[in-house]
Amino acid sequence: MKLFKRILLAIVVVLTLLIITGPFLVKGYLNKNGEELTGRKISLSGLYHNPFTGYTRLRGFEMYEQDDTDIFVSFDTLIVNLDPVS
Repeated sequence: MKLFKRILLAIVVVLTLLIITGPFLVKGYLNKNGEELTGRKISLSGLYHNPFTGYTRLRGFEMYEQDDTDIFVSFDTLIVNLDPVS
């Protein structure tokens, strides 16, 4: 029974850490590797995600032209509500 409790506690701790640090890791990954993923430079200033409700908010998104100086598309805030249950 002690082993089961330790394993369950470890799983809860790992999931909690992923929920807390996930948006920071994704934001950093997109800012660093966005050009490899899309062929254009990407800048993202903020990312918030609630995995329990499916609410995601992106702030300060900019995608540049292929010359990396002119902005191709940008938005101040994008809010996405997903339904994680269905």
